This record gives sequence, C-alpha cells and structure tokens, in this order.
Amino acid sequence: MRDKIRRFGNPDIYPAIMELTTQISIRMFQLAEENGLSLLGSSLVDQYAAKPIMSREDYFKYVHPYRVRVWETLDKKVSPGYFVPSPQETEQNMQDPVLAKGFGVFTNYIFPQTPEGLTLPEYDRPMLELAKKHKQSYTYLVHGKYLRDASEAQLEATVQRICGLAKEVRANLMVSIASVPPGASLEKANFVFRLVE
Repeated sequence: MRDKIRRFGNPDIYPAIMELTTQISIRMFQLAEENGLSLLGSSLVDQYAAKPIMSREDYFKYVHPYRVRVWETLDKKVSPGYFVPSPQETEQNMQDPVLAKGFGVFTNYIFPQTPEGLTLPEYDRPMLELAKKHKQSYTYLVHGKYLRDASEAQLEATVQRICGLAKEVRANLMVSIASVPPGASLEKANFVFRLVE
C-alpha cells in the first residue's frame, strides 16, 4: 500500500486524509449525541478498506489505528466494523479486542454472490454457527440487486431458507435490506420483513 502511495503521489497525503476523516468522524458522532441522538447501534465502517481493495494487513496497519481512536474518543459507544469476505476471516476478526466488540461483525455484506445478487448459500451455516459460538447475531443482508430483481417466490424461498437454518442452528439472526436501489419497491422490502416475522 505504501509503495502504491509513493509511486502515485505524496506519501504524506494518506496520513493527512486519515487524520481529517478521523476528526470528521469523531465530530459527526459528537454532534449527533449533542443533538439528542443515541449512539446505540452506531457503527463506523469503510467498505473500501476491505478486500479486494485493501489487504487485511494493510487495513490493520493503515486504517485500524484511526478507527480505534474514534472508538476510544467516543467512549466505545460507536462500534468499529471491518467487513470480510469469508467466515474464516470473521473468526480472525474475533481475535482483535476492538473488532470482537463490534456490531455487525457477523454479516454477509461482502461475501461472494451469485450473478443475481444472492450471497452464496454455503456461507450461511458457518456464519450462523460462528455467531452462536461468540454469542452474537448473524446479520443476513438481502442485497439491493436481489431485492429488485427477484420474484416474491424467490424472496420467500431465501427468507425461509435462512430463517429455517437459524432455527436449526439455534442462532440469533437479523435480516436486513442492504439497499433499495432504483427500480426496487419499498413494498418488496416490507414483504421481506413480513416474511421474517
């Protein structure tokens, strides 16, 4: 990472950018709290500070120290998150004392997907078992492309599969909508939530 920065520009620019974004992040959360908003459930995530854009080693060297600073400055109320593309790396995250306390550690957000936008089903059982082992919830995100393009029958089959698996494993599960892209209806999002109930 550092070599790329040196090759393409000023090596001091990255620390300056990270310092600025760290200060902005801290202030943004402070303003929210000062204006009566609870930080409960708040998280600090940079989806671009993850594979394939940034290696795990580079994340811990160049990004994580800034996130820890935000977390500590805000009295550990804001959960730092680091999205990973596999259950094995999720297990590695649990070795870090800060990430282990994070909200959203167990999520399928950047797991490999089918061309339709559905997370590959073979990731679900290992993630549910891992979440259960660490007494956490697995957040299963229905991605926007899948929400938009899938039929109600396909959505129902997906929700039944993931909820049935969570019951079988006896793990906590949260089903969420990653986004509602143009062309997707809020009715379909509500349909998914009704199915979960």
